Amino acid sequence: MAEAREHGDDRAPPIERPVPESQAPGATAWELSDPVRYREYELRGQRRLRQEYLMAAEQELPKWKALLDRARASGAPPAVIAEAQDKIRRLEARQTALRNGEPPETRTE
Repeated sequence: MAEAREHGDDRAPPIERPVPESQAPGATAWELSDPVRYREYELRGQRRLRQEYLMAAEQELPKWKALLDRARASGAPPAVIAEAQDKIRRLEARQTALRNGEPPETRTE
């Protein structure tokens, strides 16, 4: 554990920092002046977040499935295999929920 803390873990995906809010497109004065227009602005942001999540999930799911296959083939401990299966299951469930119109969330737990 200390080795991973100091040098990282090859199994961990790279950290991609989100665009700081100050650089994200903000609401215009026109949108801020009217509750209806501001709600439309919020909905656009939610749609954008949903699309970004879905695109990221489409890229990550094959990687997780390949890792799971390698873990099974190499005789990894059942706990490691169960953890990978759980991550895949939760990612697929979140992907399905977003496709069905649920609002985007940062945490599902």
